[in-house]
Amino acid sequence: MSASAAAAATAESTVMLTNETVFRAYAGGKIATFSKPFNRFGVIPIGGRTTVVKLQNEPNVDALFVVPSTPLADAKEKVKELAGNGPGVRFLAAPDVVHSMYLQEWSAAFPDALILGVDGLQAKNPDIKSWYGIYGRDSPAQTEAYQFEPEIKAVYFPTFGNKDVVFFHAPTKTLITADLIFNFPLKEQYANTPARKPTSWIPFLNSVSGALNPFKSMHQSFLWGQGAMAPIPDNDPNDGVKLSKAGGSAHERKQHFARAASKVAGWDIGRLIMCHGEVIEDKQPGEEGLAKRAWISAFGKYLNPDGSVKV
Repeated sequence: MSASAAAAATAESTVMLTNETVFRAYAGGKIATFSKPFNRFGVIPIGGRTTVVKLQNEPNVDALFVVPSTPLADAKEKVKELAGNGPGVRFLAAPDVVHSMYLQEWSAAFPDALILGVDGLQAKNPDIKSWYGIYGRDSPAQTEAYQFEPEIKAVYFPTFGNKDVVFFHAPTKTLITADLIFNFPLKEQYANTPARKPTSWIPFLNSVSGALNPFKSMHQSFLWGQGAMAPIPDNDPNDGVKLSKAGGSAHERKQHFARAASKVAGWDIGRLIMCHGEVIEDKQPGEEGLAKRAWISAFGKYLNPDGSVKV
């Protein structure tokens, strides 16, 4: 295969890799994912996914922005292929306080990468000595100057239990999230296993998980319960709204969570990539706006159908 043919194959393809990993490329190779099985606590099938963005704008032309949520060994060769002759991995972003399991091994392999995370990861990852940016610690002015804006936009959800930050790659209309969106039943993340489907030694967990997707009430209830679990940071301007107490009341936290969700809903989302579940795309006739509708539906207790705040 010629170099150009190999590049084309990488640009738009799904490939079964070793260790039950599924590689998939989107948007002419500007977006890529590595999906594989993962069972929470060893019994709950939720899948795992690493997402790679190939940046296009100065000063990051052809550099890679990676949200690592699967082992490096399963993706390393393909990542090198994606990097090509570019500068390689420039950013490693841990999207919440629980998705840092593989951050150390990725950072060791790419020592020049700038590491981003959310407040709380510093103590959880003492081996990582240099954090380029921390959402929740850094001021909004700092987080908006991390060198990948406006090509990649970010919104931090500090009141959410896992303190997620979402990333939106504007040129490909791709929204990347960790635990704010689940889309079950699981298919791609278990497609390269012997059973080709989720398995657990507690059988009913395989069927229960299917109820968790953005268009189901269970997902809305999940976000309603988790949306006010953590305080609003002291350095958060809270859109100029004065808080009744430090960290905000439960209602004030829900309002903060809703405003963050509404800001994301205002973006031109055409693809929704989550760590756990099936990628949602506007790819079929009649599915225009599907990814954005999925986001708004998941936040149905916080947002109106047009994406505006209702709490």
